[in-house]
Amino acid sequence: MKPDLRGAPASSEDEAELLRQVSDRDRRAFELLYRVYYRRLTRFLEQVTRRPQLVEEIVNDTMLVVWRKAGTFNHGSRVSTWIFAIAYRKALKALKRAAEPSRVPWDGEAGSTEGPETELIA
Repeated sequence: MKPDLRGAPASSEDEAELLRQVSDRDRRAFELLYRVYYRRLTRFLEQVTRRPQLVEEIVNDTMLVVWRKAGTFNHGSRVSTWIFAIAYRKALKALKRAAEPSRVPWDGEAGSTEGPETELIA
């Protein structure tokens, strides 16, 4: 694999080889793949989520899936398509979590019919 001047693999075949090396748990290959995709994923996820505070976490979650599942890549698409599909699904899940109201657990007794408002008034 011959990287271009930006450190990116020169072709789709090079990316597929890099992903194969990642599936063999080659940390150097993973680091290169991470660097190749970091900016592209960041821009993509900023557009998808419109929430800059979520982007870094989603990039890391995406690349963790790439690390764990690299051996399952079936060459049915380009490596970039596979990685961006993972990122898209992770972004949707993050947006769903961010939209859900957070639940504050109530420390009341189990089976108590009184709610937190009643206890507060008392």
